[in-house]
Amino acid sequence: MRTIKLSILFLFLSLFSFSLQAQFNAGLKAGLNFSNINVDQQKGAGFDEIFDAKTGYHVGAFLENSFSAFSGVRVEAMFSTKGAENQLADNELNLDYLAIPILYKIKPLPFFAIHAGGEFGFKLEESKESIFDDHNLDVSWAFGASIKLFQRLGIELRYLHGSTDLGDGTRYTDINGDPVDVKFKNRSYQLSFEYYLFGQ
Repeated sequence: MRTIKLSILFLFLSLFSFSLQAQFNAGLKAGLNFSNINVDQQKGAGFDEIFDAKTGYHVGAFLENSFSAFSGVRVEAMFSTKGAENQLADNELNLDYLAIPILYKIKPLPFFAIHAGGEFGFKLEESKESIFDDHNLDVSWAFGASIKLFQRLGIELRYLHGSTDLGDGTRYTDINGDPVDVKFKNRSYQLSFEYYLFGQ
């Protein structure tokens, strides 16, 4: 897993270096994550009241390659904190990721864009209270929109819909001690502020 993470970082840095010579957009971004954990369970299993939303953050960089004035592809590399409030244990469940979103971007207006794609999250660290120590890859669908406020400043709102299980749900039991099938998946909203280092 460590080799995969380093390979992805090397690929992103290589693309960033190449963008200095090509007509790419590149920049930095940072913002807030409003995350929760969705519970898909058997009826009456009792896991639906465990988690509540928590606030985290993300910070990273992005590259955009435009196919035309109206569309293009964006690749990002971010450090992103997700998780939820564990109401049962009265603590925070923290999940830290190296996040690699790959998005198709459409610009119906010069200052407005919508995008969709996927995000690959490689878990870097988790809080010691975590019950998800067996799954390190989190894949999410990503949907969002952005507005260019000025030539180099922008704001973006994105929704991330986790599609992979965070843990092995077959090991859980209900209040009677009977085994139940429970699936936990990340859900997040991101509010980002972007600064374009160069590009249009």
